[in-house]
Amino acid sequence: MAELTLMKNAAEQQLAAEWQKATEYYLQALPLFRSLRNQRTEGITLNNLGVAYARSGNFAEAIRHWEIVLSLNPSNEAARTNLANFGATKN
Repeated sequence: MAELTLMKNAAEQQLAAEWQKATEYYLQALPLFRSLRNQRTEGITLNNLGVAYARSGNFAEAIRHWEIVLSLNPSNEAARTNLANFGATKN
C-alpha cells in the first residue's frame, strides 16, 4: 500500500523537521487516499499538510488545507485547533 508508505515517510520527515520533504510525501499520498474514497485518511493527510505548510511559514496554504478538512468533516478537532492556534476561526 503505497499511500501508507508515503504517510510513514512524511511522518519521519516531520519528526526531522524537514517540512518541505514532508509536504512532498503528503501531496503524493493525498490523491491515493482520495481514489480510495477514504475521507478519514484524506482528512488526516490534509491536516498534516496544513501543519507542514505552517511550519514552513506558508500560513495561507496551511489555513486553506485546514478549511478543506473542515468542509469534509466539520467536527474535526485537530483542524479546528490548528486554525485557532494560527489565529483563524471557523464557525
